[in-house]
Amino acid sequence: MDTRTANIPEELWRRTHRGCRGGTKQRTGKSRAKRRRLMEKKGYKPRLPTLIMGNVRSLANKMDELAALAMSQKEYRQCSLMCFSETWLHQDIPDDNVSITGFQTVRADRDCTESGDFNHVTMARTPPNFTQYVDCPTREERTLDLLYANVKDAYSCSPLPPLGGSDHNLVSISSKYVPQVKSQPVTTRTVRRWSEETSEVLQDCFETTDWTALYEPHGEDIDGLTECITDYINFCVDSTVPTRTVKCYPNNKPWVTKDIKARLNKKKRAFRAGDREEVRTTQRELKRTIREAKDGYRRKLEWKLQQNNMREVWSGMRTITGFRSSNNGGVEGSVDRANELNLFF
Repeated sequence: MDTRTANIPEELWRRTHRGCRGGTKQRTGKSRAKRRRLMEKKGYKPRLPTLIMGNVRSLANKMDELAALAMSQKEYRQCSLMCFSETWLHQDIPDDNVSITGFQTVRADRDCTESGDFNHVTMARTPPNFTQYVDCPTREERTLDLLYANVKDAYSCSPLPPLGGSDHNLVSISSKYVPQVKSQPVTTRTVRRWSEETSEVLQDCFETTDWTALYEPHGEDIDGLTECITDYINFCVDSTVPTRTVKCYPNNKPWVTKDIKARLNKKKRAFRAGDREEVRTTQRELKRTIREAKDGYRRKLEWKLQQNNMREVWSGMRTITGFRSSNNGGVEGSVDRANELNLFF
């Protein structure tokens, strides 16, 4: 949505301060500028609200149906905003008559908006940074209820049945953004559970092995001897070290270790128990563990770089930054430029 805050009611804003700084004192121009910058930063994150909008033609006598939809229908239950154009709503109708559980009612009676019924209004000259998202009929075969937003390619729309006896269909506006954890499949891999006990058992296995019986049949055949010894070591490892299957989600950070997860769970348990001192202590431990885990992963990437394992290095960098190839083909450039890059690297 537009990051300008002039026409947004104060009750919709989330305060940026807590505690003693979260009072109701008059906000200055500097604080409003800071709040606008926070909204602009959030605009880069694809956390877009789901909306239901339409012209309902008298909302007060349709509240029972709307409350039932909000309780039973998925589109309404998961909706963040319901934006209705209402011609007959006036100041004599209290907010309680047009409110439903779980939503906060914000009224702008006959005020200017950029969402709603455009029956007698045209916005052919749309501001260059706004996009109109409603592309389905909202009244018979015409599209009269429109929604403009300043986030390009953000929403998709689908029609819903009209509310009550209204002659306008409702429209569900949902985000096109698909979280990374859903856009890519979950992979599984098998990991070994090493411990001091398994290491001792494996060491005993090697100490009791008759190595002469393994390498004598191969004589001078180095390749055959290497393959035989490798297969035997793998057999001993498979026989002594237990394994388990883990799920790897695409949004997992490579530096998140089991120690970090244990600290997070410990902090949650302390919070639920109401032990504030334990929460503070665990938070310090968690901060230190995260710093050590990131430092360990950095050293791992540096070691791979020193070993000229560029494939693993770039794979790790893509995981950290979230970079995905756009598959747009090669970039433009001259052969001389390509030779300079090859010579540099």
